[in-house]
Amino acid sequence: MLGRGISRKLAAALATTALTTTLFCAAAAQAEEITVLLPSFGADATTRQLLEGFTKESGIEVNLQTMSWDDIRPKIVTSMVAGTAPADAIEFDWSWIGQFGAAKWFTPLDDKFDAALIKDMPTASVFTYEGKLYGVPYANDFRVNSVNMALLKKAGITEAPKTPDDILKDAKILKDKKVVDYPVSIPLAAAEGTSTAWYFLTRMYGGELFDKDWKPLFTAKDSAGYKALEWIAQGLHDGLINPAMTGLTDMQVTASFAGGNAAIDLAGHPYDLATYNDPQKSKVVGQVTYSLAAADPAKPMTIALPEAMGIPVNSKHKDAAVKFIKWWSEHQPEIYTAVSVLPTRTSALEGLAKDGKLQGGAEIAKYSAYTQAIFSQGTPAWYSEFSGAVSATINQVAKGQITVDAAVKQIADRAQSAQQQ
Repeated sequence: MLGRGISRKLAAALATTALTTTLFCAAAAQAEEITVLLPSFGADATTRQLLEGFTKESGIEVNLQTMSWDDIRPKIVTSMVAGTAPADAIEFDWSWIGQFGAAKWFTPLDDKFDAALIKDMPTASVFTYEGKLYGVPYANDFRVNSVNMALLKKAGITEAPKTPDDILKDAKILKDKKVVDYPVSIPLAAAEGTSTAWYFLTRMYGGELFDKDWKPLFTAKDSAGYKALEWIAQGLHDGLINPAMTGLTDMQVTASFAGGNAAIDLAGHPYDLATYNDPQKSKVVGQVTYSLAAADPAKPMTIALPEAMGIPVNSKHKDAAVKFIKWWSEHQPEIYTAVSVLPTRTSALEGLAKDGKLQGGAEIAKYSAYTQAIFSQGTPAWYSEFSGAVSATINQVAKGQITVDAAVKQIADRAQSAQQQ
């Protein structure tokens, strides 16, 4: 009895010690905190509730900071030049990889993540610079054509156009039959969405913008880039594209298309269907489908425009930041369901589509596999200067201020000038 009593006391003492140790370890684990910087969608209360799940699993607290997308890059540049980390895990746009990779501001992540996980993300290669992975894609984006099949059927057209030329042919039929005044919508303001629309059209024609030595490939009349710009000019000349598009960004074009003002939206987003099928935001509910067009319909392709998360080299919590990015990657379906951040993992897209939780899911999962980097050599450090020149020049063409020949020369000159800076 005495021995049993001692055993009980010892067991109780050990249990108390174990409990104290557990509580101490839990407190210690919870003491680590990381700062995460995301675009403004992260300010949503639902996002913050999701992150509580990460804290419960890992014991790592998350200090979530949000900014407008346009303000994040300047924040990163200012902080890194000053030698301080703006956050531990940071929004990393596809267009920044050249600048940030050259500056060596971010931590290589190749050996931090399971190879199978990265393989499940077709757009991961976009965040590779000189053979090293600097960002893990968390928000998917690429370009598709949104087609209002209800309007096409009114004109006797039974399937979505399969080539760029088919788009203009179908648009002419729609206009001639007075189904819609301006059948094609495309962003033509002096803004990034206009540049990406041209890149997308260039891919439709099966071409690249530059060769391996960064010499422009879009100046010759038979080049894909020239044909893409000529396509835009032709659509405007023939009255198939509304001249008012010269003042609209890509998001404004989406809103216009939702109002039933066009039949084919070129260079739409894979998440637009949620808007088009929302009775509170749209007059085209149940009428729109996604499609891709290509000069060779047997070889459809689109451009990848994803967002990633990266870790600054001067972060003091790199391991915890890696855990956070892994957690986000593994929980992409739940995150999409909660805050509509489109998954970058093919398996996540396929699972959501199978469960009927992703509008246009079958097409999105299929087309995601066709994504390619805009620049096969990797996004250059001078991309922002190039993109600005592209959108401003296309806007000039759309307004009839310069010819296509003058435009491609102007873009090529600006590209070569940017490379020399």
